Amino acid sequence: RLNMQYMEAAQNPDMDKYRIPQGTAKQMLLYDEAPVYRLLPAGSEKIAPIAAVSTGLWYENYREFAIAPKDLGALDKLIRRETDRLTGNLPQLHKDEERRPAPER
Repeated sequence: RLNMQYMEAAQNPDMDKYRIPQGTAKQMLLYDEAPVYRLLPAGSEKIAPIAAVSTGLWYENYREFAIAPKDLGALDKLIRRETDRLTGNLPQLHKDEERRPAPER
């Protein structure tokens, strides 16, 4: 319901998608984890990550963004990653290596 109100406040709403802030759109495009859409008068348009950078997308008139409902998992992953980064909880990628003794030199 909260996102529905956020989407309704958009200049060009697309009620089939979830609206996200510009900063979130930038990060999702950077990690290329899920398609990001720009909300335009003619409808939503999928953004290619390289095009977002090369075309100066962030400085154009229509700077409202969204993701498809099927990609909410990627948004959750981004939120977890940023929360961990901000709280200093760095992921331990190699738990098996911690238990192994260091090689002798």
